[in-house]
Amino acid sequence: MSNTTTLTLIKFADDMALVARLKDEQSLSSYFNFIGHLISWFDESYIRLNVKKTKELFIENHMARDTSLLQPYGQIHCVIRELVQMKFGNEAWDVILKKSQLDEHDSFLMFTRYDDAETFSLVGAVSDTLGVPVETVLEIFGEFFFDYCLRHGYDKMLRTLGSDIKSFIQNLDSLHSLLALSYKGISAPSFR
Repeated sequence: MSNTTTLTLIKFADDMALVARLKDEQSLSSYFNFIGHLISWFDESYIRLNVKKTKELFIENHMARDTSLLQPYGQIHCVIRELVQMKFGNEAWDVILKKSQLDEHDSFLMFTRYDDAETFSLVGAVSDTLGVPVETVLEIFGEFFFDYCLRHGYDKMLRTLGSDIKSFIQNLDSLHSLLALSYKGISAPSFR
């Protein structure tokens, strides 16, 4: 048995249970890190994780959920900032920030919701500054977001969703339930 303040792993003869109390970003991060280490241990031990038998159960207080919050999260703003700074430099970012009229600190908080108008303003400023259509900015964003997820360790989390596309899609709802612990009021699509 392995314990941390929020995680408990219980091993049985041919099964195991991971019990996690996920209440904030730090505990969610600990959970994903633990899952990543567990996957690595399975790989190193030549043990195949049967994702078809893997189940996750999420229990949350629906009464506490604020479903009126439908704006995007600041993570989108943060990824756009990182994209521009990495591919076009800090000078381009300074111009974009000024054109968008967003505050460098207040408009780039990862788990804060922002009005669509702020996100559109940011994307429009990127389009205008770089001289490319908004559609191109969104395509570049999509490609960059995939790399962003890999660089920030989300690939380990995504690997737990399945070893084939069918399992992956069937388990996306579980991922969205888990993300709801950090992204309060998330309005994620369902794939069931």
